[in-house]
Amino acid sequence: MFVYGPPLLMIGSWGEIIYSLATACVGTVCLAGGLQGWFLRVITWPQRILLIVAALGLIKPGWVTDLVGAVILPQLFFPLEWGIIERKRGSPPSGVR
Repeated sequence: MFVYGPPLLMIGSWGEIIYSLATACVGTVCLAGGLQGWFLRVITWPQRILLIVAALGLIKPGWVTDLVGAVILPQLFFPLEWGIIERKRGSPPSGVR
């Protein structure tokens, strides 16, 4: 993605560079969580898909895609952090036999 976003190559103003670096790092962490199925705790397939969409939005340079990722990410992060979304006790995570 650095081809489309010169700030990721440290070309541009310091504000652009820091902003692009921060969103790319958060997007990379979200992508890893979505692909592994673990983001603060085990997540379901619909949550994984949303997390991957948010990650791709944050990784791709541009304020529109950053906005998409920034809108989706809190919808997943805060319910998981506060324990609003929890797996029923006794049920294994998806993919575990």
